Amino acid sequence: MNLSPGKTTLTKAVVAGMLISMVSGCGGGGDSSSPTPTPPSPPPTSTPTPTADTTPDVFSFGDSPDAFTSELVASGAVTVLSIDDGASVSVNGGEFSIDGGAFLSDSATINAGQKVQVRVMSSADSLGESTATLTVGDFSTDFTVITNDIAGRTEAESAINADGLTTSSIANSSGGEVVSLTDSSDVVSLIAPREGKLISIRYRSDNEENLNIIVNGSTVGTVTLLQTNDLFQTAELFVPIAEGSTIDIALNSAAQGAVTLDYIDVMDDLSATTIARNMGYGFNLGQMFESDQHAPTLENAKPKIDAYYAAGFRNIRIPVTWTEDIDGSSLADKTTGVIDMTHPRLAELIKVVEYALSLKGMHVVVNMHHESTLKAEDNFAVLENVWDGISSIFVNHSHRLLFEVLNEPHQGPNDEPMAAASVRRMTGLAYDKIRALNPERIIIIGGDQWFGAAEMARTWPDLSLVGKGNDAYIMSTFHHYSPWEFNGEANKTYLWDESTITSDMATQEDWVTSIGNDMPVYIGEWGNSWNQYLQTANCNNIRSWYDNFADNYADARAIETPTAVWDDGGWFMIWDHNTNDWNNSLYQCITGTCMPESFERLNAACTDTN
Repeated sequence: MNLSPGKTTLTKAVVAGMLISMVSGCGGGGDSSSPTPTPPSPPPTSTPTPTADTTPDVFSFGDSPDAFTSELVASGAVTVLSIDDGASVSVNGGEFSIDGGAFLSDSATINAGQKVQVRVMSSADSLGESTATLTVGDFSTDFTVITNDIAGRTEAESAINADGLTTSSIANSSGGEVVSLTDSSDVVSLIAPREGKLISIRYRSDNEENLNIIVNGSTVGTVTLLQTNDLFQTAELFVPIAEGSTIDIALNSAAQGAVTLDYIDVMDDLSATTIARNMGYGFNLGQMFESDQHAPTLENAKPKIDAYYAAGFRNIRIPVTWTEDIDGSSLADKTTGVIDMTHPRLAELIKVVEYALSLKGMHVVVNMHHESTLKAEDNFAVLENVWDGISSIFVNHSHRLLFEVLNEPHQGPNDEPMAAASVRRMTGLAYDKIRALNPERIIIIGGDQWFGAAEMARTWPDLSLVGKGNDAYIMSTFHHYSPWEFNGEANKTYLWDESTITSDMATQEDWVTSIGNDMPVYIGEWGNSWNQYLQTANCNNIRSWYDNFADNYADARAIETPTAVWDDGGWFMIWDHNTNDWNNSLYQCITGTCMPESFERLNAACTDTN
């Protein structure tokens, strides 16, 4: 179709205008002086919210054995680390408390650095277990309470009481009530619920008193009670008891104050093997009564004892120097071995021993420690007199108190071993003094130098001087610091393995099964000197050693092998006496676990030196 020139011109003008308009609307066009438009900014990118860290460092409470039936038992408090604030915390089967607050059963939140503990009601059954599971964030751990053996127990308030005896409710008693004896006519009677080898009585007494034990109408012995004041103690009489026997417990003097009876227990055994099985994990009250590093007082020792006990430890070894001066005086005369019964340090030692024994199931080891002059001069008469005195001081204390004759008998400037014959003679003399007063007290014997496991074979070719192999109340000991370059010196990156831990245990067992009459083994010292060389105890190579040593290896031995970690509050520190609190979590490694399933063994803390 032909268009007229006028229509053609109009159409081009309209099109041109439309194009100009379109270009201008897109930001183009205009002369060269116009600014160049910038493209629009991309839409803002949202910052993702960081994921909350709800996985704390691994921690554990340790089990609590020796509980009374149907009692509330609280764990020790542990510090929760490496989580973001506001992490959830909950419990199944019990209650929890944060920083000493009220115990809760409902969920709550916890912050990093706060302390948490768990409480659970113990079983109503003998040797029963109750478990509470605490969950912090996505980590869970158990606290298990185990009741003691009550198959042979008679609560004093449930016994056949004579008219006029007073029954009262009292805290920390087995059945919640106790019976008071106040004069010589007061008698508690019961029927033996099982056959046994001894009678154990849990009591409190305002004064030293005696109780007659009468079985089927015949007096079979007397137990002497300590003046315990507010502490409960136990006293034992080793005498065969037939099931169904009538047992009368009679006060045989007019008491100046009340004797309070909690329960009477007919027990099967308290041999060295049984005691060792019950001792479990332990610790040393190091550098207190054998040194001037820490004040030798109950006030100073009690927080440490309480904390270890709450964490499940059931033996405490108390190193004691008797014949060498500490702070200018000695407990015993260096030339005669006669103990100064009025020495204030001795009074505090007795308080510490009695306090520890008042804790249910706690065992106490007292020894002679250092004694350099006695060892260098082979002064057996001094040692004999010291043990005569120690035996007299503690003659009426519970058989959960054990005696270790002489710690690490190296001598001279080069720490040479003492002659094996001298060790045997000294030990034999101490044995005789102890046995003269107490035939069933557990006596611990060791080697001739550093208490290394290999020393037993050369020191003890036979047991002729300590019961001739017929004494069921003997225990052997050794100390495990091998390899020394790792545990005592600076090489904290030493790559140990299972055999590094177990070889010394096997060496001690070889002697035990060939010469030692299958007596139990007490590893009275072990640990690592981390604080001498490193900034913290966070080296995983060390923590894993603590995590495995007792729980995985000592416990697994065929021979009963209780342990006591060396905690001196210094180079081997676990408990800090300056803060009266844990310095680190190595104690958790011992009784439970402190390591995740996977970890860097030689982490930075292993080379972060002082």
